[in-house]
Amino acid sequence: MFLLLQQVRLISYNSKYLFYTISEPEGKLDGLYYRNLTEDFAPEYVIDTSENASYANIAWNLKKDILAYTSGKLSGKGYPDSLTVKLWNMNSHSFRPIISEDAIQEGWYMPYKNKFEWTDDGERLYLGVKPNWEKDTTDKDDFKYNDSTFYDVDAILSQNDLLVWHWDDPLISTNQVKWWQSNKDRTYLCVYHLASDSFVQLADEKVDNVVATDNPDYTIGYDANPYKKEITWNGWFFDLYAVNLKTAEKKLIQTRVMESAHISPLGKYIAYFKDLDWHIYDTAADSSINVTAKINVNFFNEDNDVPQAAGSYGFGGWYSKDEGFITYDKYDIWAIGTNNKSYNNLTYVEGRVHKKRIRITNLDKDKKYYSYGDSMYTTSYYFESRKQGLSKTN
Repeated sequence: MFLLLQQVRLISYNSKYLFYTISEPEGKLDGLYYRNLTEDFAPEYVIDTSENASYANIAWNLKKDILAYTSGKLSGKGYPDSLTVKLWNMNSHSFRPIISEDAIQEGWYMPYKNKFEWTDDGERLYLGVKPNWEKDTTDKDDFKYNDSTFYDVDAILSQNDLLVWHWDDPLISTNQVKWWQSNKDRTYLCVYHLASDSFVQLADEKVDNVVATDNPDYTIGYDANPYKKEITWNGWFFDLYAVNLKTAEKKLIQTRVMESAHISPLGKYIAYFKDLDWHIYDTAADSSINVTAKINVNFFNEDNDVPQAAGSYGFGGWYSKDEGFITYDKYDIWAIGTNNKSYNNLTYVEGRVHKKRIRITNLDKDKKYYSYGDSMYTTSYYFESRKQGLSKTN
């Protein structure tokens, strides 16, 4: 018998559990299974099975010992028309549905190709939905001409495409085609709150790019729609929003932003670069302040040589407890406090003095934030001698 392992996950830091889904031609063994690799011979255990069903998008919650996944009956097309999100509890060995088709907004659906991601504290699950108008879009198989098809009229006509373009379209026709090829599987972010058993759709067709974050209150959303015509010749722009994770309420922070914003660990602040300076938005006060205007160095790219506004020298990361963030001027590393009163040049005796550019290199992939006094690895570049180096600083 031919079995297809559709999705496999090796779970936990010590690789204790192996979760996987099975799909087989007759559909009798379709299901979700796991093995405990610490047991003799690692026997197979059943989590959920149903004939001619699809199981996918498995995501393990390390903090709660629960597994999220989707299940749905296969249609004649070979994929499910609708999905249910379920949670399986490792301790009780039971599962329950948490999100059904009825919970999704009218005009939207949950696609089979999805991305499930738990937050670090295990309290929220991020997943995606799509508008119904994207549901029936299909792609033609890649077609290559050869000796047998080069003069085959039916083969040629099967590849015929009609592209209807209007002079007032936001994107030109070729740009639309390229965009769709790379974004056809995108989803609009939603969040499931485990404690309150609530499901919230965060992104919509206006603010379609919403970022998954670990804090429980706010995240960032982007709306590039007002600038789609302009980006053809003038670079990328978008309107920046603060998105409430519990209600999906969106508050406009700033228009016509050129760089991605950065939300603080606890969700109290959003840092963004605009008009040649760094700003901080306070999510509770719904207000922004310029936090670098009073510092007597430039935080924008002084060597910008393209016909658009200069960008920043980059964002170095947040300090824990929302105390501040790290950024750069041409040479040095700066710590900027969120209280609009404190700022500190962390490399004042090294960078500008010696015409040396210093940047942080994070070698710990699990380190998301910094604490004051942390040791950091930095790269250096001497503008005059062209020498480069790697060092560790406190």
